Amino acid sequence: MDPRMLSMMVFTLLAIIIAGGFVLLMPLSRQLARYLAYRMQDKAGVGEGVEAELRRLRAAVEGLDQKLHLVDERQEFLEKVLASRETDLPKLPR
Repeated sequence: MDPRMLSMMVFTLLAIIIAGGFVLLMPLSRQLARYLAYRMQDKAGVGEGVEAELRRLRAAVEGLDQKLHLVDERQEFLEKVLASRETDLPKLPR
């Protein structure tokens, strides 16, 4: 068999396989692209809800931080008052 003829047959066979693959896989790739675009839009919509929830949680944590700070100040004040009362009280005889 002539080497040129063999190379032309291989080239023709590869061209047919590539064209057939392109024709068969193009609809699948388009459908995959549509699906991925839909998923990205779905995630973007969820992202807005997540951002709102995150803002709400941050506000709640800041409120809790303020309350904790007030409780800490009150506890320190009570500890000081109780410590001063212990030193100011006379000792009772036993």
